[in-house]
Amino acid sequence: MEAKLKATHHGIVNEGSENEFQVFGYRTKRWRQALCYVGYVLSLGLIRFLLYWKQEMYVWFVCNPCSLEEADILLLRTTDEQKKCCMKKVKSFHVANVSHIAYMNNNTAEKKDSKELPVNTELKVRYMHVQKIRYIWNPFRGTFQKSGVLDDTHSCSDIHTKFASGFSKEEQDNRRQICGSNSIEVEITPIWKLLFREILNPVYCFEAYALILWLSAGYIEYSMAILILTILSIIATVTLLRMQSVKLHKMVEFHNNVMVTVLRKTGDIEEVQSQNLVPGDVIILP
Repeated sequence: MEAKLKATHHGIVNEGSENEFQVFGYRTKRWRQALCYVGYVLSLGLIRFLLYWKQEMYVWFVCNPCSLEEADILLLRTTDEQKKCCMKKVKSFHVANVSHIAYMNNNTAEKKDSKELPVNTELKVRYMHVQKIRYIWNPFRGTFQKSGVLDDTHSCSDIHTKFASGFSKEEQDNRRQICGSNSIEVEITPIWKLLFREILNPVYCFEAYALILWLSAGYIEYSMAILILTILSIIATVTLLRMQSVKLHKMVEFHNNVMVTVLRKTGDIEEVQSQNLVPGDVIILP
């Protein structure tokens, strides 16, 4: 049992590429999470500060190891010398028709499994986002893979045969659900979140500790000077980050609204926004 868990608990994503990383599956335990919240209160936020910067410790405290297929929390670790870790939550949605989902490759076992799925079966699709890229759980390979590579096994002739006539509305909707919109989503970060991240910066935490020491020693004026400079520094940083976030959001939003002409399966030609394109759409160039 332990050997089986060890084999399914761990996986490698983007193997052999520069973005290769390891992924470990964990399942959240509510009672552990509740104890963790109690610890936040009793430690006056010190434990929360520690777990904010050491996300792997949060996962170890709150979760139990499990297979990747059952995981609701994933611990990612880079395979380079730095071995950086980060935590990702597994999200999911349901697709009503699995006949248009290109999970399969040329592997015989996978093809056999795919034939056992009824055409109108509702399928739960699990995914995570890493650096703005969506990774889909492939149940036949037992790993996460980029949503854009689900059709990589098709040859040029297969692509011409299957996709040359375009997609129906249902096929487009399914592919858009799986792969996401054809756009770079840049959200405007709320000010409270920017402020929270800035306050949790180790530099400001050290300054807060130094401020307490100076106040306890009776250096009131010097302490007030440090406090004022720290507050001004935080305000300036948050304001700058907010302005950059708004500017980047507007720039990306402008480029996401390009109109493109595509061919539908019915033979109709339609103009759509570029963000509504899906992998496999037939684009008509002027």
